[in-house]
Amino acid sequence: LTCISGNAVAQNQELTKQEQKELKKQQKKAEKERQKKIEDIGETIAFERAAKCIKDGSFVIEANQVQTRQGGIAHVASNTNFISMSNGESVIQIAPSSHIAGPNGVGGITVDGKVSEVKITESKSGNLSYSYNVQGIGVSAVVKISLPKGSTTASATVYPNFNSNDITLTGRVVAPQNSKVFKGRAL
Repeated sequence: LTCISGNAVAQNQELTKQEQKELKKQQKKAEKERQKKIEDIGETIAFERAAKCIKDGSFVIEANQVQTRQGGIAHVASNTNFISMSNGESVIQIAPSSHIAGPNGVGGITVDGKVSEVKITESKSGNLSYSYNVQGIGVSAVVKISLPKGSTTASATVYPNFNSNDITLTGRVVAPQNSKVFKGRAL
């Protein structure tokens, strides 16, 4: 009888260990789900901030990638490659080379101008499209920006009015006060 009850106690302890393992597994799963929800909330908040900046016409797209019409892609420094808009003016700066000063002094070209004909659309799925004209010394172009829902990374394509050398800059959207860009000399 003692042998049987000893075995029963051992089995109960084994079940308890199995139950503890299962409980730990469930706790880990619940913690993972909680962390995922927190990340999703953070991403949603970041997207809403980026979308608000664009809708308000006060933003900087800090580009880390530049793509030419022919499909060539260059990975670039986001502090010298950007498109910005604030107070009805836009700056477009492309500086693919940090080794050659270029006309702007930072390895490329900087143009700025007045903004007009702003158009904002939002798709049913929540993707934001924003376009505007920019006119100034050295620039006459249409800029089209696309911000996918849930992302802070936008693509901005510059379509010059006098040639077909469009260029696309891709990077994160930030408010001007949070930007770390360095503007070179404009034309």
